[in-house]
Amino acid sequence: WLAGLDPVKPIRLEERPLVLLIDGVPPDIWLSVLSRIMTTEAHPFISWSHLTTAPETVAATSWLFGVEAEPADALSALGVPYITLSGSEERSVTAQLEGIKSDTAAVVRLSVLDRDAHRGAYKLSEIVSVLDVILDRELLPLLDLCRRQNRSLVLTTDHGMSLRPGRMDHGKGGVYERAIFRAVWNS
Repeated sequence: WLAGLDPVKPIRLEERPLVLLIDGVPPDIWLSVLSRIMTTEAHPFISWSHLTTAPETVAATSWLFGVEAEPADALSALGVPYITLSGSEERSVTAQLEGIKSDTAAVVRLSVLDRDAHRGAYKLSEIVSVLDVILDRELLPLLDLCRRQNRSLVLTTDHGMSLRPGRMDHGKGGVYERAIFRAVWNS
């Protein structure tokens, strides 16, 4: 299945999307929350692709945006806001985007799944619940913001994870780390 997928294409920043990048979500978890993603009033374009670089946060994020340097630095140099949040803040992502101009792309990276999975904080089944809560809280307000700003919303991940003894992990490859989900709601 993975070999049959097209390679990941960089997100076209010149089209000024708002990108919600949830770090470290494997394909089985995306499939578990797909019904929540599809219940939005505007159905997204869904695609899967094959990550051909290392399934590690910096390398994969750089690949997603077609930059060669550390993503935060490279995107900043392009004038693209790159905001890293845990995903468990009291204020919503939309509230934290106040003041971000809509004339350029913006990237919000939520690190809660990747960070806590490395710590062994979640069982595989719990990751579905955490992602479901994030989407329940954030997806519709972000879609509304994008509609008002006449821009696309891209929901994706940088890499997935593999189940290892006692925890989730990434960096060694495999289908669960290299299959990249993307949902795009066009403006």
